[in-house]
Amino acid sequence: MEFGWWIQLNYAIPGGDVGRIIEIFKIFIFTFGGTANQNYMRYMLDLYALLEFECSPDLKEALLNNWLMRLLRT
Repeated sequence: MEFGWWIQLNYAIPGGDVGRIIEIFKIFIFTFGGTANQNYMRYMLDLYALLEFECSPDLKEALLNNWLMRLLRT
């Protein structure tokens, strides 16, 4: 099951689907919470709390619009 979330994340990042990435991060918060090294869990929880509860709507939109970068191929 966890590998399936990684596959979803690998398709969402190049596709620029930030909403799907946020949904996967919610799952990863609990996944990393059950490990011995919980730093990733804390970073993702801080990011989620920032985006959902602390940011203004304009700041949230600006952060999400600049979060992913799609490289153009020539």
